[in-house]
Amino acid sequence: MNYAEQLKSPMWQKKRLEILQRDNFTCLLCSDTETELHIHHKEYKSGKKPWEYEYSNFQTFCKYCHCVVEDLKDKKLTPVISSKEYDESLKCFRISTIFNSPTYGLVVAIHFYSEITKELLLVTIIEKSPFKGIDKLFLHAEKLIA
Repeated sequence: MNYAEQLKSPMWQKKRLEILQRDNFTCLLCSDTETELHIHHKEYKSGKKPWEYEYSNFQTFCKYCHCVVEDLKDKKLTPVISSKEYDESLKCFRISTIFNSPTYGLVVAIHFYSEITKELLLVTIIEKSPFKGIDKLFLHAEKLIA
């Protein structure tokens, strides 16, 4: 059974539903309850089926936050909180995610997700953001990791 078939398995569907219920059908980063939700695996182990992991290995993210987390996972950044705003003129979401970096502490990653091309673009990773409202996110993130 390949991975795509495993995700259609009743065993995975049951576990997926339990994780969504545990997380109140809410993205753990941006608190979105309306956007399609994905289950993120913190780590994979060769030969292990998706439903064979402990519940602590899973996180619920909206599809946009999940894209951001996957995009930056090789940088060893731990996501703390995010916000997203839709830009009607550009037909894209700006996703500002605060990560905890072992080297730099709290940093913000600015991504754009195009609804037209379905592509994610990382703009920058910075210590402070020029975007309005990010300072409040930083304060909230500092409380979350304290």
